[in-house]
Amino acid sequence: LPWIGLKELDYWLGISDICLAPFLKNPQHESGVANKIYDYMLGGRPVVASDCRPQKNIIEYYSCGLVYGNREEMKKCIVTLLGDAGLRKDMGERGRKAILEDLNISKVRHNLLDCYRELLSE
Repeated sequence: LPWIGLKELDYWLGISDICLAPFLKNPQHESGVANKIYDYMLGGRPVVASDCRPQKNIIEYYSCGLVYGNREEMKKCIVTLLGDAGLRKDMGERGRKAILEDLNISKVRHNLLDCYRELLSE
């Protein structure tokens, strides 16, 4: 698929059973979580992602997808999820819940402001 706008994202998530994030290991992908991971989670879809550390940590912590280290593992992750609608549903729901309850701007904003307040009080 070509790059799509945010207006089209809901449509594509709606027709997807699994979302892929096949990042190559490099300094950029090892330094933070890609936005598409959060988009997939908010869309309630399980994520299959390469084992770049930030993505791996989020996916494993929230049990919202599967992580692979090579092509064969990627294939196994996809086959596993395609064969288990219940697992896809559970992982998708856990990802969506994580975004709504933990990984949203309201929560992050309060944590950041608390951190600044603490630094300023010292």
